[in-house]
Amino acid sequence: MKKYIILFIVYVSILSAGVSTYVLLFSKDYVDEQKGEHLLEKVKASPSHDHTSKNESEHNFEPNEDLVQAFQNEKNIVAFLLVTLKQKDEQLFKETFMPEQYMNDLFKVSDTPHEDNVTKQFMRDISRNGTLEKIEVIKHKSKRFKESGTIKTRFIFEDKQRVNVLLRMKLLGTQHEIDDEIYYITTSVLDIVHQIDSQIK
Repeated sequence: MKKYIILFIVYVSILSAGVSTYVLLFSKDYVDEQKGEHLLEKVKASPSHDHTSKNESEHNFEPNEDLVQAFQNEKNIVAFLLVTLKQKDEQLFKETFMPEQYMNDLFKVSDTPHEDNVTKQFMRDISRNGTLEKIEVIKHKSKRFKESGTIKTRFIFEDKQRVNVLLRMKLLGTQHEIDDEIYYITTSVLDIVHQIDSQIK
């Protein structure tokens, strides 16, 4: 009887190890698109949000406590980015990036970025003309609430192309309350476009 109990324990241990290995190898950690949609709607409902602003450098939403907590999570930032691209929301797309870096990117492309619709072009380039389907998180290089960090993602498109994209992020105060630090993407938009273009077959 004791022999069968030992064999059973060994069998269960092997089975558990196999399941764990399968989960690690084959499970996909996709960002929560529904969460991104929820955040986008909350930002749009923010009292100070001006969706008609033509100032390419403005970051206009006023975060409440719930939004601050949500945007202190790197995966939520990636989900928010995905949804802004899918919904073609230019204002909220640019608000995911650090303002100074985004402005530098704009003026590297054009002296008149608003007139030349540079933000729209950025979005087309990153989404490959609206074919971005989902984003998978591969690896975090920092823990939540760290001042800065890098998250490795995989962008998956409708034509089954998959590209790895490194996104650097940094906690920054909003224009309303310096204590309300939230993550902004500090990776250059042009660098993101280059990462994508260089891997497309």
